[in-house]
Amino acid sequence: MKSTAAPPVSLPSQANRHWVITGGTNGIGLEAARAAADAGADITLTARTMARGAQVATELGERGATVSVIQLDLTDLDAVRRGAEQIVAADRPVDVLVNNAGAVSARRTETPSGAELILATNVLGPFAFTNHIAPLLTGRIVITG
Repeated sequence: MKSTAAPPVSLPSQANRHWVITGGTNGIGLEAARAAADAGADITLTARTMARGAQVATELGERGATVSVIQLDLTDLDAVRRGAEQIVAADRPVDVLVNNAGAVSARRTETPSGAELILATNVLGPFAFTNHIAPLLTGRIVITG
């Protein structure tokens, strides 16, 4: 049986480029982080759980990447602001922002501030995060869904 899977794609050199990846500890975000690391990018990962972020940072570091991790919970706009402030404080241009973090749920759940969880995680949080770091954005914004 012939495979219908797309062949792997190699990124051009990302040396001296800074990627910020939300949701970079699992799934598509993790694969994007691996590809960016293999292409030589410096990476800032966001993670709800710092322990998981540290694990992924170690893996990407073994691939030769320089990686930092910031804690970010997109369901909490105060946490979004704090996470964005860390990126702004570093005062480094962001060449690629990958807004990948997301959530899905079979039940309606609200955040502590009263927003619907899926809307907060997939739309409101990433929108606010992007706006907070917008002055540093120099290149692409990639949104996964």
